[in-house]
Amino acid sequence: MQMKKDGHIKFYTKREWEEIGEAAGLHYIDGFETSIRFPKKRETAWGFEDILNRFDHDVIAGYNLKITDDEIWVTERVNNFLFQKPRTEEGR
Repeated sequence: MQMKKDGHIKFYTKREWEEIGEAAGLHYIDGFETSIRFPKKRETAWGFEDILNRFDHDVIAGYNLKITDDEIWVTERVNNFLFQKPRTEEGR
């Protein structure tokens, strides 16, 4: 992720991560996707109701929200990648 100037977060695709790795001289070896789930207290989730009303339902559904009386549980998908620095003739 990268925090953008407007405060939003840019989530990179698998291909974008591969390009970032290639630009840094790394080779993509393998990867997999996992999920993390974490709570947010409703009392500190300012603007949450506005977000639910403003954005497309399919986008919101992608976060697999669970809403209780006092918490909002959010699930995010996480890409896990393994990059390797190529060996040089001198490094062998």
